[in-house]
Amino acid sequence: MSAPHGRPKERSLPPGGTARSAKGAPIHATGLRLRLLGIDTLQEHVIYMRRDCHVCRAEGFKAQTRLEVSLREQRIIATLNVVDTDLLAPGEAGLSTRAWQALGAAQG
Repeated sequence: MSAPHGRPKERSLPPGGTARSAKGAPIHATGLRLRLLGIDTLQEHVIYMRRDCHVCRAEGFKAQTRLEVSLREQRIIATLNVVDTDLLAPGEAGLSTRAWQALGAAQG
């Protein structure tokens, strides 16, 4: 789904929004803008980050890493897919449609 003018929906993580390795300590993702990429993954929660994302670099995350992602009181475990193109701008993380819905993310 896209916002008006064909722009994907995006949302900044508020204070308290985090990502963490499913086995590790929280990685505070405050400042990453969440974008709905409109990718149908059936029921799987997927988060997309650029390979050069400061969170991926700092934590050494690789593709298929399982991450806990939270937005306000909602939490999901999502599979990381790493992006090497300009699909995401620096400072953005993309979500599959199912992950977006599960987090209760909204445009704005």
